[in-house]
Amino acid sequence: MKTQRIGKMKRCLFVCLFAVFQCFAQESKIEGETIQFTSDHVRLSGQLFMPPGDSPFPAVVILQGGSSNVKAQRSTSEYYANRFAKKGIAALMYDKRGTGDSGGEFRTSTFDDLVMDAINAVRFLKEQAKINPQKIGIFGPSQGGRIAALAAARSPDIAFIATLSTPLVPVADLCYFSSMDFLKRMGITDSVKSLVDPLWKKHYEYVESGSVQGLKELDLQIDAFYQKVDTLFLPLTSDKLDHLNDFQLGDFQPMYNSMERDYISELSKIHVPWLNIYAEFDSAVPVEASAKIMKEQMATGGQTDYEIKIIPGVNHGFRNVETNEYVRVEDIAIDWVLTKM
Repeated sequence: MKTQRIGKMKRCLFVCLFAVFQCFAQESKIEGETIQFTSDHVRLSGQLFMPPGDSPFPAVVILQGGSSNVKAQRSTSEYYANRFAKKGIAALMYDKRGTGDSGGEFRTSTFDDLVMDAINAVRFLKEQAKINPQKIGIFGPSQGGRIAALAAARSPDIAFIATLSTPLVPVADLCYFSSMDFLKRMGITDSVKSLVDPLWKKHYEYVESGSVQGLKELDLQIDAFYQKVDTLFLPLTSDKLDHLNDFQLGDFQPMYNSMERDYISELSKIHVPWLNIYAEFDSAVPVEASAKIMKEQMATGGQTDYEIKIIPGVNHGFRNVETNEYVRVEDIAIDWVLTKM
């Protein structure tokens, strides 16, 4: 029962993917060329979309959101890649490590692995004769936006970043935020929420701090609630955390693997143009807190060439909450990128 209902949580994360896929299905396409590159001995596979016209071209690496659903991620990335290529910007998309045609292991991957992969994708583009090596950036939605930002903080090869719905709060805070939103969607009552909320907070606190003992003690508290509330409303016990795939939560494994790391302070090392677009009614990402962190870290690093846009009336997938109409935020990003060329 819990496994079936948790599936609804994953489907909520596909909103952005299918929103753009529906737009893409109605448009003519530029076909991509199959490519491969290596990242820390892992062979990654993807496609390179080249614009018509004379080279060298500026280029962008298209990163993926948090899902490991290969079909949906490819469709979304191909849509974005085509939008960039049609505007004269070459675009590289690839399957995340451990998914699709790429090698490596997704279950054991961390954000650091994903950042390294993004940086190596940029290095691959720098070696291509038709690409301007001085004008290569990264475009990333949701979790891909965090990866793009960290890559820009760590690599001098990245000329710009454009991101959508990027969570910048600590990973544990993001997981708690998403869990509470999910419980709300599943119809949890206020009385039950008041009972289980401390368990969720402790769960993420112990995972973040790496406290095995704390998680073991929390297991006893969780077990005591099994006969009182629907198990859907309870965090997983510690023995299940290495097997999230068994509970249709495999997409969250890299987040759990990365929860002990501080990914905020190094944002101050970003010294390239950055556009970050948020949705006003985003229930998957704490927009206000993330925007606040971005402003603080940019100020700490003395960075002034950045912009935060909040699109009114839309959700995480940039669909209007009343009309369900999709807002082409990628075009806003592309037009911004062109001003930085």
